[in-house]
Parts: sequence; structure tokens; C-alpha cells
Amino acid sequence: MGLLLSIPAIAQPPAGAVAAKPNIIYYAGGKCDFYDVNSNLLLSVDAAEAGWSATPAKATWVVVTPSSGGYYEFPNYSSNAPTCSTREYLQPFWNSDTIFNELVLLSGVNSTANLMFKPKQIVKVTNYDFSKTFAANTDYTVSGKTITQKSSAVSATYVVKGGVKGNGQSNGLMNTNPTSWTCVTYIPERGDWGAKTIFGYKGDLLPKTMSKLKNKQALVIQAYGMSITAGLNVSGFAGDDKNFKPTKPYMHSYVDLLGEGLLAKFGGNITMINGSCGGKTVAWIDQYCKSMVNPNSPDLVILDMGMNDIWGTSNASFKASMQSCIDKIKKDCPNAEFILIGNMLPDVNSQGSPSNGDALMYGFLSQLKSLEASGIAVMDMTTMSDTVYRRKGAKHCTANSLHPNDYLARWYAQGLLEVFNDGSSPSPNSGKTYYVNTTGNNTDGLTLATAWTSLSKVNAQVFQPGDRVLFEGGKTFTGNIELDALDGNVAIKPVVFSTYGLGRATINTTVTNKCGFKATNLQGVHVRNLVFKGPGNGTQKDIDGILFFTDKSSGYLSNIALTNVEVFGFGFCGMRFYSSWSATVKAGYRGVRIDSCSVHDCRENGIVSFAYDDQTTNFYHHRDFQIRNTEVYNITGYAAGSHKGSGIVLSQIDYSVIERCVAYNTGTLNSACGGPGGIWVWSADNITIQYCESHHNSSGSSTGCDGLGFDLDGGVTNSIVQYCYSHDNDGAGYLLGNFTGARAWGSNTVRYNISINDARTNNSAVTLFTAPNTTWNGLNFYNNTMYVSGSTKNKYSTFGAFQMTDYGTNMSGVKCYNNIFQVTGSGSAGPLSLVHVPATFVPQNPVFTGNLYWSSGGTFKITYGNSYSSLSAFCATGNEKLNGIGVGVEADPLLTGISNAAALLYPKENNSLNQFQLVSSSPAKDAGLDLSKEMGLSVGARDFWGSSIPAGTRFDIGAHEFGGVVSSVTDAPIKTYFRIQSNPITNGVLDVELDFSRQKGNKFLLMDITGKTIYLEQNCNHINDKKMSMDVSNLPTGMYWLTLTADNQPLQTARVVIYQ
Repeated sequence: MGLLLSIPAIAQPPAGAVAAKPNIIYYAGGKCDFYDVNSNLLLSVDAAEAGWSATPAKATWVVVTPSSGGYYEFPNYSSNAPTCSTREYLQPFWNSDTIFNELVLLSGVNSTANLMFKPKQIVKVTNYDFSKTFAANTDYTVSGKTITQKSSAVSATYVVKGGVKGNGQSNGLMNTNPTSWTCVTYIPERGDWGAKTIFGYKGDLLPKTMSKLKNKQALVIQAYGMSITAGLNVSGFAGDDKNFKPTKPYMHSYVDLLGEGLLAKFGGNITMINGSCGGKTVAWIDQYCKSMVNPNSPDLVILDMGMNDIWGTSNASFKASMQSCIDKIKKDCPNAEFILIGNMLPDVNSQGSPSNGDALMYGFLSQLKSLEASGIAVMDMTTMSDTVYRRKGAKHCTANSLHPNDYLARWYAQGLLEVFNDGSSPSPNSGKTYYVNTTGNNTDGLTLATAWTSLSKVNAQVFQPGDRVLFEGGKTFTGNIELDALDGNVAIKPVVFSTYGLGRATINTTVTNKCGFKATNLQGVHVRNLVFKGPGNGTQKDIDGILFFTDKSSGYLSNIALTNVEVFGFGFCGMRFYSSWSATVKAGYRGVRIDSCSVHDCRENGIVSFAYDDQTTNFYHHRDFQIRNTEVYNITGYAAGSHKGSGIVLSQIDYSVIERCVAYNTGTLNSACGGPGGIWVWSADNITIQYCESHHNSSGSSTGCDGLGFDLDGGVTNSIVQYCYSHDNDGAGYLLGNFTGARAWGSNTVRYNISINDARTNNSAVTLFTAPNTTWNGLNFYNNTMYVSGSTKNKYSTFGAFQMTDYGTNMSGVKCYNNIFQVTGSGSAGPLSLVHVPATFVPQNPVFTGNLYWSSGGTFKITYGNSYSSLSAFCATGNEKLNGIGVGVEADPLLTGISNAAALLYPKENNSLNQFQLVSSSPAKDAGLDLSKEMGLSVGARDFWGSSIPAGTRFDIGAHEFGGVVSSVTDAPIKTYFRIQSNPITNGVLDVELDFSRQKGNKFLLMDITGKTIYLEQNCNHINDKKMSMDVSNLPTGMYWLTLTADNQPLQTARVVIYQ
């Protein structure tokens, strides 16, 4: 079920009538008579009131007198879906571990703003729509609670302008445009926070509402108030284009957020109605409540008044009108309960507010509190806004002196949700379960006996949010599955397709013009434990195994999960997320989870995200993909003008993770350059690729090239490849570059990876490239192990361990530290190069410091503009020196098992690889630089194998830290000091049992996948000396590391998997 809006059938209208919607703001140029669907008169409104008011409940028609006066309705919101996460936005500011997108107003260089709390860690700082991420110390600094603007980029979209009325005259307010805000996400420290009891549970005053919520009975909630209630000035509001147009992230009013939050917590059938109108006083709600509220028969009424009453309403009149309104509603709706909202304070220091507005609002609050009784609860935003203003300043919380911005509106929603917070867990999906098997009678599908027996029944059903479709395990069903926007489409209530019984069911698509599973403009879909078999990988353009397609103009479609799914035999992609290739299509997918899947024997590509992109595109269609524990292989490609046959390739995407995946045997029939490859991304920002393996990927025919292992390609920024294993690929193990027409490339990191015998036919093990008229700036390449043996099939004169390729002329910020570059043998053009930097790039000063070089039984060969035959000669270029002292090494690193073929690793973990490690006598041991100290880099906590770094006082060169303690990546280490009670964690709480007596020096810390500390000991709730729990409900789905320390030394580390 979901948030419902009932639309009545329409009868013959009254003479001269035009259509009207119920409970919506309007204005008209004359007297208005409103009628219901049966043409019964509901309400007559005189011309003065009709100049700006709200329509009555059940309105279907309106007759305006005179008809020439016109009638205009204001929609609350644009058709654009919010691009912010409702789940994140409803995390309580006062106790959540992460504050998401707190707003501050930075108006120019050196302007400052206070955050609500002191940050322990800044997660990110972005512009208003999250399309631009600002850099610490370059764009801003943070000291204590104060953020200071340092670059003009932060305020590039800052606009504050005078508000106007419908006639164009000033309305006395100054509006801060939604584009003006800067968003700060951070982990707070609340040592000075003492306002924990302003909001709280009041369900005991609302017993009828709580009973309906808990029992999932139909519940109607109506909000009835003024402009704040209607949603004016939040970013998604569309009803006042003279002052502000809807703007990303298109957040809706606190009323809508409340509905989403209640639905997520309790489930059931909740109808939200907002009958509010800007500019009205408490006398107005008293006058019109019988027409605007009572016909809806609400179970709960939210009365929100006060902001307009500060101009002339006395305390006594305010209370009397509020009491009268309640009495009138209860007369017709005797079971109705009420929440009375003590309104936010106006910003008395801003234009448009009376100087004593705060005192007046507190007076109204006292009157509301005097009405609180059984069936009537008060939510105090007055005191809370006062508290927030004192900590942040009102201008950072308000869009003008009378209206909240998105941030303060979230306080409203969170406060209301706290009224119902009885401590219970969120409701599981509630919906119907349909069965598909081979023995049912093919009727309603709701039991095994009445199960559907064909996929045509599945496709004919319009699914509701939370519905499940379960196929009989081990059976095959011929056909395909097609869904559209009418099927569920509520992100927090996904429609689930899965299997019951033994084994996985197979969807066998035998025709060549249908995808195995296609969902158009749809969110909230989970597919589990199914096999999708195609008709064979012949030519089938755009016919995928699983396709999620959108052609919407904007917004994210979220909560897509594919788990334990196998796809094979399709002529296009295995799994594709595709925003239609058009500059006008700006929608995409967010919150996509692909876990424990297999994609193989498809023709075009394996797993793909795709959308329109060019050098002027300044946003990413897709966000927050997490692809884990997934195998992609035998993606053949085919002869075409562009490359075909990649494993995992994501584009037009940000903030995503690919981990513990493998891609192999791809691209065998490709005939073009520019790809294909195993695992790569392009046009992407903030991507992590880690713990993955990519091997035996092909460039295809003699006219093809690449066949790479891993790749950060055109337009990739702020991304990292770490702890990955590439071997036996035709092309580069690690390709890093920009193609013609791409966005800017830069600020990327490649660390603690291994490449063994890559570049069998083209390029080098590590290949950097750029193209004319593109930007390439910033690569930290450190602690990688590169080993390349000769291959006569590789005809490149630059063939070797590391090369920069001069398709273009600009490639700056290349920094290579602590790497092993080892080559042996020759290519068809002669001995292999250790490093090849063309003269084109020497003036841009690529840096090589602290690396080890070794040519096994061959010629030492480095090109850095000129050719160098020894390390000492290369040092003359200024490389391999630190503070004037030589730090490079020319010696055999003595890697274990280097003469043997590279072992296959997946699905085993990195610490099971028994090759390419250092021995105790290796010259790479203790020879590395401390990059944190010398270069200011955060190098993480472990090496490729999971060993702690450094082992002792010095770092090693390469991907292995000899003697480091391997942190266990299993849930039960040999020596256990603690046990995780439930792993993966699905309820938001990490519970730990202790197998030892805690000492004073013992502390827990939770780290993310890069080794960054997320939670420290003070975040833990120690139930007793044998138990500990930690609230992780605000952490995104992913893998983390829980470490127990003794006097800051690790005793045990265990992998924690959080699935939200």
C-alpha cells in the first residue's frame, strides 16, 4: 500500500463551471461557488476571499462570477521527483550519527556560517543540488562549528531578492533563492547539546491514531494551516513562480515528509491531505474548517497557525479560534485527534517581521499548551526554532523572515515523527504475495492452489507497493516480465520478485525482441534468486537480460536490488540501467544494489549504467550503485565501429562502489579501439573499485585494442582503485585516461593493487593517456606491484610496466610513490620499458619518488623525454629524490611465485593469494616512504592482503607489507575477543558479544572500506562488560571493519556487512 489520493468519478458539471481540485490553493477574479462530483453546492466564497484562498474538500467544479474573472490553481509541487533521500532527510538531527545536507548560507569569499554541531568529520560539502563537491582548504575551511568560504565557486549561485505580490509590488520580504544554499554532510559531536527533550513521544495523547498506525488500518491525516504548512519556499514548491521556481533537490513540505516517514515506520494505508493556504490566520481556519476539513473525515488533523497572527491576533483570540475550530471538526468527526503546532519563530532581524514577533509566537505557544489533553497533542517548533537559531543563526534556517528553508522544514517533519516514535522498528513491506508455479489453477495467484501458471498473468497485474511475486524454485517459465510506472513505484515499499521452494526459478525468454525483465520509469524493485535465460547472444539491439529504463526529465528512481540473480544468453547487455540518450532526460537511478549475481554469455556488455553526456554536462544521472560479489564473463562483443564486450562499465554516475567482483573472458569478438575491458568507469565521480579481480580480457581482432583490466576513463574524478588484482589481459591492467570530448579527469588514486603479465597485445601494465582539448590533472599512484613479462604480440615500442601516451599534450599532477616496476623479456619492438614518459609531458613534471625498478635479466630502460639506462642516470632528472637524497631502489624485489602463472583468486579473499609477496630479505622491505608524513596522503590501514601498515616503523615498497598482521576478513578469527551477533546487519544495530574482560585500554572503532574511522568508542552503548551495541542505522549499505584495540594496538578486526 502507500500514500493514497482518491480521485472521484466526474458527473455533468454545473453551467459555466470549470474543473477544480479539492484542498488546493487558488485565486479568482470574482465570487466562487464550489460543487462536488454530483454538482451539489459545497461552498460559496465572496470575491474578496476568492482573491487568494483554498478550495473545499471534495471540490470538483467551480463557477466564477463574473466568468471573465478567471480561476487559477497553484500546484504544491512540480512534477519532478525529489532528488534528495527522504530516509536521510528524516534522520533526527539531535541523535543521528550523520547530519545529511545541513544548509548554510555562504555569500562570498571569507563569509562564514555556523553548523548546528561541531563536526567530528566532514563527509562532504556540496552546492544546493549536490552536483558540485567543494574541496576542503580550497573552497572552504572548518574550525570548530564555523565553516568559512574560501573560493567564489561556493557562492556562484547565491541569489537573494525582494519578494513580490501578484501585481508585481513588493510583499515586504527578502527571499533567499534555493540555489543559494551550501549543503554540509558531517558526523557531529554533540557535547554541548542539551535540547534532547524538546521533541518527544506523545502517542499516549493520540491513542486512536496510534492504534490505527500499529494495526495498519486506513488512516487519513489532514494538515490545515498557512504558507509554511502548504510548503512555500521549500525547494520543490511550484505554486509561486513570481518569487521562486521549483529547484533541486525538489524537497516537499514537512507534511509530505511526515507521510513518507509514517509509511516507512508503520506501513499500512495512509492518506495525506494538505488543505493549507498562505497568508491566513487562525480565524480563517475556524471560519472554513467545516468545508475544508470535515468532508474528508480525517482521523488526525494537524493545525498549524500563528505566523500571520503576529500582526494583530491577541492571545485570547488565538486560543478561542483554535478551540472553536477543534470543536467544529469534532462535531462532524467525533473520533478525530489533533496535533497543534507551535510555530517557528520569525526572523525578527530580517525584513518583513515585526520586532516583537518572537515574543508574540511564544504567547501563542502558551495558549496551545493550555489546550493539550487527551486527543490533542502539541508539537513545539517555537522553542526548537529558537534553539536552532541561537546555534546557527536564523538566516541559515529561513528562506525569508517568515518561511523555513529545506533544513528547518526537516525539523518540522522530524519533530512530528517523534510524536509517534514509540520505539518500535520500521514496518516490513506490507502487500500481497502472488505465486507462480506449474500446478495452480491460474486464477488470483494468492495461494499455491490458485497460483498463476504463465508470465502473461504477471504482466497483466498492476502491482501495489510491497507486493511479492514468488516463482516455484527449480521450474522454468517461458516469456518475459515487463513493468511500468503503475507497478508499485514507491521506493520504500519495493515490489519483490523471487523464488519459493528449492532452487532458483528460470525465466526463459525465447523471442529476440523482448528483454528478460524490463522496468520503465519505475523504482522500488527487488529481484532475487532468479535466472534469466535469453534466446542466445545473436544480434538483438537494446534487448537486455534486465533493463531499467527511464525517459523522465528529472529525479532519481531509487531502491533497485538484484540479488543472487543469473543472466545469460542475451544479445545486448546482461543488466543495464539506461537513461534515454537525450539532453532533456536528466532522470536516473539511485540506491541500486547488485549482489552475488552472475552475468555471462551476453553480447554487448555485462553490467552497465548509461545516459546522455558531453563536456558541458554538469551533473550525474545515476548515484549510489553498489555492485558486490558478482561475476561477469564471456561477454563476447562483436565487430562494430565502436568497442563492444566489456564486463562492468558504469558511466554518468557518482558515489558508487564496485567490490569483490570479477570480470574475465570479455571482448573476444571486438574489432574497435577505446575499449572493451573488464571493470571500468567513465564520466563518473567518487567511485570506489576495490577487492576485485580482472583477467584474460581480450582486445578482440587485430583491429581492436584495449582488453583492459581496470580503467578510470574519460571524465572520472575523485575516484579510487585499491586492493585489486589484474592479470593476463590483452591491454593495460590499469588504464587511466581521458578521451576526446570527455569531461575533466583528475584527483584520482590507484593504490595497493597488483598487475601480473598484463598488456599481452597492447599498451603497458599501467597506461595513462589523454586527448586534445581535454583536462587531465591529478593522479596519486602508490604502493602498487607491477610485473610484466615479454610478449611478441605486443608491438608497442612503449610496452612495459608504466607508460604515458601522448594522444594529447596535457597530463599534469602525476605522482608515483612506493611502487614496484618489474619487467622481464621483450616485446616485438625490443626490451620492455620500466617507465615511459614522452617528451611531451616532461615539462608537466610527472613525479617518481620512492619506487623500486628491476629488469630481470635484461636492460634497464626508462624514458623520461630522454632514455636512461640506470637509476642513477634517471635521478639526474630530479626524480627519485626526497630533500636531495636518493630514495629510489634498483634491485630484484624477490617476489614470491613470480615465475608461476598468476593464480585465480575470485571468490576467495585477497589474503588467500600466495604469490607476489615480499620475503624478509627483499630490498623493498622497510624501503618505502611515509606518504602521510612526506606527501600528506591518507594511505589507509592495510595492504593488498589486509595486513596492517606499516609493520614496524617503516613502510614497504609495493602492494605487500612484509610482517604486517593480516586483519581477518572473516566473521570468526582464530583468536576471538568478540563475536558479532548478526552479520549482515539488517536492523541498523551492530550487537557485539565480548569473549574477554574489558580493560581500560580496550576500545572499539568502526572503519569504512578505505580505513577511515567512522565511529569511535564513545558511539557505543555498553550494555555490560560482555556486550556492546552500536547504532549504525545511518550508515549506507556496505562493508566495514570493526577493530578492537588494546592501548591503540589492534587485537582483532572483523568484517561487518551492513544492509539497510
